[in-house]
Amino acid sequence: CLNGSESFPVVRCFSDKVGYPEVKEIAAAVIAALDEYLDLTIDGHRLIVIELDDVRYRRDANGLTSIADITFRVVTEPEDPITS
Repeated sequence: CLNGSESFPVVRCFSDKVGYPEVKEIAAAVIAALDEYLDLTIDGHRLIVIELDDVRYRRDANGLTSIADITFRVVTEPEDPITS
């Protein structure tokens, strides 16, 4: 039995440029940066999986700001799991 944890952190990107092109570029840069940081460390835990789960683009209620919500799936387990 694994004593792991699954979480879904969201990175939110904003742009005040007209349309979605700039916020999509920002989101693509965030996603590309994920490849560079696959060796992330979390105190007391081992990173098992970090992957892109979802990207959603939307307009803010002000009608001007474009938003990208990037959701990642992260699975970790304690460095020293207690076995049963």
